[in-house]
Amino acid sequence: MKLALHLVLLLFLACWSCSAQVPYPFTLNSQDPATPSLTVYQANQAKFRVTYKDGTNGTDLTSLSPYMFWAASDYSTNVVLSDITMVTTNPGVVDFLFTASDLNYSGGVRGVYGVGIQQYPQTYRIGKFTIKPDPYATGAGPISYGLVLNWALYTQYLGTASSGPYRAGTNIGFRAGAYGEVYIDFTGTVTAAVSPTVSLTGGTTVEKGSTVANPAVTWDVNETMTNITLSGPGLASTNVTGVGGDDSYTDTGRNLTTNGTYSIIVYDSDGNSASDTTSWTFTNRRYMGESTNRIPSNAELLAMNVSWQAKGGSGAASPSGEYIIVAYPATLGACSSFVLGGFSTDPWPLGTNSVTNASGFAESYLIYSSDNLLTSGAITYDLD
Repeated sequence: MKLALHLVLLLFLACWSCSAQVPYPFTLNSQDPATPSLTVYQANQAKFRVTYKDGTNGTDLTSLSPYMFWAASDYSTNVVLSDITMVTTNPGVVDFLFTASDLNYSGGVRGVYGVGIQQYPQTYRIGKFTIKPDPYATGAGPISYGLVLNWALYTQYLGTASSGPYRAGTNIGFRAGAYGEVYIDFTGTVTAAVSPTVSLTGGTTVEKGSTVANPAVTWDVNETMTNITLSGPGLASTNVTGVGGDDSYTDTGRNLTTNGTYSIIVYDSDGNSASDTTSWTFTNRRYMGESTNRIPSNAELLAMNVSWQAKGGSGAASPSGEYIIVAYPATLGACSSFVLGGFSTDPWPLGTNSVTNASGFAESYLIYSSDNLLTSGAITYDLD
């Protein structure tokens, strides 16, 4: 009786050992480029026992998640992941099992496999992986591919929907092909990535002789920036560096008496940049009006119609026994065209004089006066 029981037990153990597949062992070393080529058969399960090493030391896989995959090519965006059984964690030894359906690739393929650790992520090594056709293989289901696009790298995407990653106005779905390829279907409107923009304001035109105390600038941006740098007259770019969005800066203690420009440059999280400038420009005035004198006094000129300097001028006057006067800085040059009441005339009499503006700045001016004293309702003139 005991002999019979022993025979039954031996037969059971023998059958059990025959049914369990012995894994194919190999070692992968993060510091050694040697990688074995693996060959399997279509729709036949395959098991590999991988020993992880870092140089001469076994890799500690405690709390880590090893993986093994195969793909149809180096450039395939979808892979087949194996089942995993941890043999020992330190040193790390892992059994990877590809089921019959995992390897049911019709016609065979010369692809690649990879072994690594998910947490880094780090693929230790990639090697050649060949699936040979097997006409005897039957009964295996289709391959279930996994997509390996890392959508976290695409910052314009806002989240994940049931059909895949999406962004505002756009949905994306996936279809896997029979040869490792993946198709991405878009519905909705694809919005281009946003480039950074910045607008810097505050500068203006001011009269020569005046002082701009504590110049202030304001900037507007279209997104949160990772770096904002401002520079200006006597202001080193390192003095004002910040992170964020819309803001302003007052250059306290600065007194501008000559032209000055402030510049800003901003950077977004992708390293793209945008820039802008704003300036204070000091300039003279132009004076136009009527006077009984061909060369009006300084006080008379300052009381006339005032605008920023320009050569010549045009307008409408209502003189009453007066000359029409046009005065501007001599540096702009003389006029060559004279029109009064819509008709060309001979050149107007020209005089020069030093004019001191309301801010105390003196400049040499050309002063044109109409040929005669005029009395008229609104009459147009144009000097150029």
